[in-house]
Amino acid sequence: EARAALRRLRNTDRPHERGAQLFLRLAKTFETITGVTVEVEFANMPGAIEPGIETAICRLLQEGLTNAFRHGKATAIRIGFWYEERTLHIHVHDNGKGQEKAGEGIGLAGMRERFSALGGGVTAGPAPDGFSLKAWIPVESAPAAERYE
Repeated sequence: EARAALRRLRNTDRPHERGAQLFLRLAKTFETITGVTVEVEFANMPGAIEPGIETAICRLLQEGLTNAFRHGKATAIRIGFWYEERTLHIHVHDNGKGQEKAGEGIGLAGMRERFSALGGGVTAGPAPDGFSLKAWIPVESAPAAERYE
């Protein structure tokens, strides 16, 4: 059942939404499929994000949510976005069992490679009350109309 739910999440077609709306839809779809509570906060999200960066963030969220559900057995996940000094910071924190040591599996390695290729980075590891995945990536802020037309 869990595999089927995660497969549906990974195979969900990306709708026409972009940026914050796309990320929120991904989180809500995951919440509906798995029953895990997902809270998303867009502190000061840029108006638009380049498509390649948007795709990298989608993959990061999919992997982070999947890992929290599959490995951490989380019941609640918080996702936060913060834009500062031309860098978008993403934090995915779950209340799952965490791990003493985050193994560098294929998913985490893929996230690191994808973000590194775009000038960003990823860290992951146990937190006092679960597991924490943090990523950062350079993003130029622009009004949505300039980037999405």
